[in-house]
Amino acid sequence: MISPADDSLGHAPQSSAPEWFDRFWMNAHSLDGAVAVAQGIGVYANTAVVDGFAIVVRGREQRIVRASREGGDPSSLRIGPIRAEIVEPLSRWRFRLDPANDAGIAYDIEFRAGFEPIDCGRMRDWSHFVQAGSAAGRLRIDGEEIAIDPASWRAGRDRSWGLRPQGKGRFNWVCAQLPSLHLWYLTVEDTSGQQRFAQGWLRHGVGRGGAVEELTRIVRRPVFDADGSFQTAEVDVETGGGTMSTIEFRRLESTAFMRGGLYGGWRGFRQGQPRGPLLVEAERWNLGDPATLLQVAGLNDHVCAVASDGETGIGIYELNHGR
Repeated sequence: MISPADDSLGHAPQSSAPEWFDRFWMNAHSLDGAVAVAQGIGVYANTAVVDGFAIVVRGREQRIVRASREGGDPSSLRIGPIRAEIVEPLSRWRFRLDPANDAGIAYDIEFRAGFEPIDCGRMRDWSHFVQAGSAAGRLRIDGEEIAIDPASWRAGRDRSWGLRPQGKGRFNWVCAQLPSLHLWYLTVEDTSGQQRFAQGWLRHGVGRGGAVEELTRIVRRPVFDADGSFQTAEVDVETGGGTMSTIEFRRLESTAFMRGGLYGGWRGFRQGQPRGPLLVEAERWNLGDPATLLQVAGLNDHVCAVASDGETGIGIYELNHGR
């Protein structure tokens, strides 16, 4: 059972392993899928490292700011220009990127919960919960200001702490919302497509009292182009309470390639690695260049239009394969 205290990055390490982490991830995206913003910060208490990233994707360009520091107050969610603040636990967060960076981007975004969190429980030595809602604030790209209106922007977030499972296989992580429900699941398949792990929940909206149902069956039918680019998917889900739905996903324009946040490592560096008292770096990726895509594809957060039972919504269809 999660509590408001679990929203703070202050869990006591349950292992002496240097890779034990306490971190968050957030993705805010416009309903048309033209723009997406991702941010994450992780505390590595056993090595006194705090690091994070800020990613902005518009069309076929991805801009990235990464920062890392050693020592200092681990509860302070500020690393150079990247910072975050818990406004109200389990309900509102504020995410900021100051303009003093070399990527030409800045933002001030508030996540506002639209659903109660889904407690995903414990997987081996890893605990986490997820939440869906809207986003409000502003974004700047090279001085151009873009309003983030909660009527036309949605957001999802994940809070996790522990040791990340190191299993092999192709996995699919989904955080999607429709007006009446929030869907989260994680599946892992071997290279032949045989499902080895599946876990997920449906969180209903106020019309059904915010009830949550665990998924007992997840059947996926993803479609990729000849070059390995993800395009669409149909997902059949069934709950122990008898709810059965087919959720349709259609990839929109923006995908955040999470190697920019050091997921899976990038150019010899990884999350939680000591990199000095304070390091701030920036990159710009041309996602229209096939050679660049070949390098950066790995953990890919596709912003997708979502449809089911006459409702439409949006969410993240994350894959660790394809592009």
